[in-house]
Amino acid sequence: MNRRDFLKAVVASGCFLGAGGIRNLLQASTAKTSASVSAPLLVIVFLRGGADGLQLVGPTGDLYYVSSRPPQMRVADSADVKALILSSSLDDRLGFAMNASGSPLFDHYRQGRLAVIHAVGLTDATRSHFVAERLIETGFTSESQLNTSSQTGWLTRAVTGKHGPVSGFSAAASSMLSQHGLSEALAAPDLDGGLAVPMGDTTIKFLEKVVVQDNSIWADATARTLSILQTIDRRQPRDASGRIVPAGMGTRVSYKGAGDLARSLPAVARLASMEVGLSVSSIDFGGWDTHVSQSGTVNTLFRQLATGLAVFQEDMAIRNIPVTTVVMTEFGRRVRANKSDGTDHGHAACWFVLGDKVRGGRMYGQWPGLATSSLDNGVDLKVTTDYRLVLKEVIQASMLDVSKTFPGYLPYNPLGLMG
Repeated sequence: MNRRDFLKAVVASGCFLGAGGIRNLLQASTAKTSASVSAPLLVIVFLRGGADGLQLVGPTGDLYYVSSRPPQMRVADSADVKALILSSSLDDRLGFAMNASGSPLFDHYRQGRLAVIHAVGLTDATRSHFVAERLIETGFTSESQLNTSSQTGWLTRAVTGKHGPVSGFSAAASSMLSQHGLSEALAAPDLDGGLAVPMGDTTIKFLEKVVVQDNSIWADATARTLSILQTIDRRQPRDASGRIVPAGMGTRVSYKGAGDLARSLPAVARLASMEVGLSVSSIDFGGWDTHVSQSGTVNTLFRQLATGLAVFQEDMAIRNIPVTTVVMTEFGRRVRANKSDGTDHGHAACWFVLGDKVRGGRMYGQWPGLATSSLDNGVDLKVTTDYRLVLKEVIQASMLDVSKTFPGYLPYNPLGLMG
């Protein structure tokens, strides 16, 4: 293997930080970034698969809702479980309520930190997971834009001007599309195993000599990657034997019951506390494509989501780090249940925004109704709030750059979501 191929292999291994042409990062990024900024960390939790918003938050008193679904596939009272009635809803006469599995989130709603946005989504009515995800993560609304517009992610454009050593973090094996093109972006499923360089000190010493002599983008990328790996590794808490303490342990909170989020959320919290300039983080939480036997799956996933987010909010408060969390999905599900006790791909969805700067304790948007004549194509909940409106308000409150995030989009009626 020649020198250039070796550099490529090392940069591609484990995690990746893109090239940015900053030669002195080996020294500069070891200095802590000030934590005195007031801008909250922006965390995006993407519910992959198309989460059924009508089983998460639904109008319990709407006769169209009741007649379209069996009780287990809607928010409903039962002998054992009571629906969590939402005050300041889109229409209090319809009895909007949250699925009882989301009780940890409901507590934040009552305390004014959680906002619910219903009937939100893409104006493009695609039913393709791949297309819908790409549109939302690149910040566009039609497939034609995907072919002609810049393929940077909307978070990348929002972080323009931020130059922390790690401006963005994807809790995954590779960077999320929403952070595509962000040079100061780190991707790793978690931090529990550390971010050690392959072959340890021998590799580090070799690369430190090579990157000084090499004038390529691969050398810059290697310097950046080495610097961040070393910085993060030094700041990881360790036990008496020198082993890294898992991110979900050694804190005053427990992520037990949060499912896969028990791996990603504490990694975000730990990285944010390392003061490396983190501005945005992306997390995937999948399993929401429920064509068959939906009710138990959605209830379980929603319980894990609510548990994880409530613990994460507490964790960040203990660390004294402000945070705003947006829970999104690519589209919702059909209003009517199918014959397999599931739902098929729909249109409008239900999103959540959680944080201390959120004007919570209320629902946002306009309710289009569930009568057949009010549905999109007679089958789907209609989109009445463009998803970009939600994200634009959150971006502004996070003190990020909103001017180029959604090209050509000029909202005329803000929701007033953020304080």
